[in-house]
Amino acid sequence: MSINHISNVILFANDTSVLVTDASYDNFEQNVNLASSYLIKWFQANQLVLNTEKKKNIVKFTPTNSLYAPLAVKYANK
Repeated sequence: MSINHISNVILFANDTSVLVTDASYDNFEQNVNLASSYLIKWFQANQLVLNTEKKKNIVKFTPTNSLYAPLAVKYANK
């Protein structure tokens, strides 16, 4: 399933995973947050609710030689 051109969404039972990739860290962070906003709209359009109380995991894969950069992910302006 695709909700936009920058991410892939995987639905399995009651779990949703969103995959975002980009070689540029700045683009990656921007695309993660853009995908989040598209996901909110997709859930609303399909009359679904994202359980924000449920445990969430974010996994960021980077090359071992890259500098540490914190990832600021937003969902519904939080």
